[in-house]
Amino acid sequence: MFRELCGETTLKNVVIVTTMWGEVALARGTAREVELATNTKFFKSAIDKQALLLRHDNTFSNAQSILCHIIHNRPLSLRIQDEVVTEGKDISQTAAGEELSRELAAQTRKFQAEMSALQEQTNAAIKEKDEETRMELEQERQNLRDQMNKAQMDMNKLMSNFQADNQQMERRLRSMEEEHERDRAHLERQLAEATRAKQEADAANTRAEEKAAAARARAKQEDAEEKLNQLQYPIYHHHCCHCCHHGH
Repeated sequence: MFRELCGETTLKNVVIVTTMWGEVALARGTAREVELATNTKFFKSAIDKQALLLRHDNTFSNAQSILCHIIHNRPLSLRIQDEVVTEGKDISQTAAGEELSRELAAQTRKFQAEMSALQEQTNAAIKEKDEETRMELEQERQNLRDQMNKAQMDMNKLMSNFQADNQQMERRLRSMEEEHERDRAHLERQLAEATRAKQEADAANTRAEEKAAAARARAKQEDAEEKLNQLQYPIYHHHCCHCCHHGH
């Protein structure tokens, strides 16, 4: 079930933490840890896909060390998230939902077989008029019925929780998408404003440069006219003086 929920590719981000090491002898705890790591009924398949099995000795430094293994992981979506959100599957259609249905069906078949066996024993007790045995068997049958009902209720509750989590996840995704759209629109407005400001600044700079160029051109023209006047004045002055000398 755990593998079906997470998916094969996300197991490398999984950290399985064992606790209560101070409550058992080290040898017994180590043997149990080996069983968890090597038995396919437990976490062997996850560990084969790079999941980590770590001990927590109830110290702050050890807790920090465990967290360091987690915070550097690259976030990945779970298989059930991809199935429900991306593929649009109903919870019962997901790999985890199908696995849960298989487990419940197997448990139901087991209960039914046990119920049939108890019924046969009860019938035999009735024939033998063994009232005490019949009552004991009837109590066992009732206990078995209670277990079947509880298993069914647990599955219904789990499916209901899955659906509630799915709805909550969809609401969060919609909220994130809306927030992303707001952020995108805000950034686009900022970009447009920055582009417009740059264009205005460029235009202002262009006008300023044009004014400066015009001013330089006028200054050159005025300088040239002044130099031309300076060249013309000595010629005019010399000519006048020459005329005055001949008249005298």
